Amino acid sequence: TKDPENWEGHWFLIWGRGAKKIPLLESTIVGFYTSDEKLEPLWRTPTRYARNFINSKIYAVTSPDFSMYENAPFAERLWNLYRERWLGRYFQESGLMLITSLTGGDEKIGNDLTFIDLPRKIPCISMNFQTNLKRDKKSELYCRKTISEMLKRITPECVILYGGRVGHELTQNMFPTYLKVLRIPTTSIIRD
Repeated sequence: TKDPENWEGHWFLIWGRGAKKIPLLESTIVGFYTSDEKLEPLWRTPTRYARNFINSKIYAVTSPDFSMYENAPFAERLWNLYRERWLGRYFQESGLMLITSLTGGDEKIGNDLTFIDLPRKIPCISMNFQTNLKRDKKSELYCRKTISEMLKRITPECVILYGGRVGHELTQNMFPTYLKVLRIPTTSIIRD
């Protein structure tokens, strides 16, 4: 794994959204925090996308973040987790640096699924604190529980946060000081 201390100047590009300015691809971490319909092409033709990312000299990719909604049937959430982990592993075995995405879920099933196959010690993870967050107690509690559960189950060396102003504000003081937390600038990339 590349040293997170040297990630200054890197960009977090979000898959499937229009881009006004695309930075150097060698400094790009592609994040798959988008709707499932925009992730489907990755699932259907993973070899094509892995080859394109490698040929473009993309620095790293996150594992695709398929939906794990609390109200979705268990089988659907299990299927989406399988696809997320399978694609992440495929990209990694193709030669891409992989940053595992973690998404919080309901306390009964979601957390058990989220951490089911992750090693306790993991170099770096990415967490999404963007979707449906507001400056309220419910959002703050969600962030606190998600981070707390992550810290109980795994010990990453660093965490990359994907989130807007609200997500960054809510999580500002929730991580322990020993943990490297990266708030990398974000832009978007067009899905081909």
